[in-house]
Amino acid sequence: MTAIVWLRNDLRLDDQPALRAAAAGPALFVYVHDAGATGRALGGASRWWLDKSLRAFAQSLHTLGGRLDVVEGDAAEILPLLGGDVIYWTRAYTGAERETERRLAAALKARGARAEAFNGQLLREPWELERDGGFIPKVFTPFWRRLREAGPFEAPHPAPKKLHAAAWPVSAPRRVEIDALGLHPSQPDWSSGLTQVWTPGERGASRPIV
Repeated sequence: MTAIVWLRNDLRLDDQPALRAAAAGPALFVYVHDAGATGRALGGASRWWLDKSLRAFAQSLHTLGGRLDVVEGDAAEILPLLGGDVIYWTRAYTGAERETERRLAAALKARGARAEAFNGQLLREPWELERDGGFIPKVFTPFWRRLREAGPFEAPHPAPKKLHAAAWPVSAPRRVEIDALGLHPSQPDWSSGLTQVWTPGERGASRPIV
C-alpha cells in the first residue's frame, strides 16, 4: 500500500500524526503550493519563511529516507492523481482550507481511496469544546474550564526513526524545485535582516526563547 502525506503548514517531524501514520511503508510526502489555499495571499516575509521552512524540512525528510515532492496547483485536484491508497493530512481551519479538504475527500471516495485527517495544530478540536447547541465559550475562564473538562491532553509523539520514499508516479503532475516557487525575495533581496533574528524550520522552532 502506498500512502500520501499532504503537507501544509505542518513541516515538522516531531509530533506529526499524518507523517507518523505513513511511516511503516512506502509514501509520498507532498507539498502542494497554492498561493490562494488559505483564502489570502502571503506577504513577503511569510513567503521568505515558507521558502526556508520547505528547504529545512526537505533535508529532515532526506535524513530519514523520505523525499519532499513539491507541486503547484489545487490540492483537491492534484492529490487524487497521485494514485495513493490513502492520503493523510493535518486539518486546517479557514473556510477556504476546509472546502479544499471537503473536495479532496469527495474525490478520493469517488475512486475508492481513503482519506484520514488529523489534529496536528490544536490542543482540542473546536467540536470537542462545543456545549449544547454548538456553543463554544468565548471568554477565557469558561473556555479554559471547558478545555480541562474534556480530559487529559494526548502526549506528544516522537519523530519516526525511518521513512520510506515511494517512486513518483509516471503519470503524475510535474514536480517543481523549491527555487521555482519564487518565494525568496529578489530585485532587491531585502531579507538579510530576517536571518539575523529568525531561524525557520523545526530546529529553529525548538530552540528555547532567551
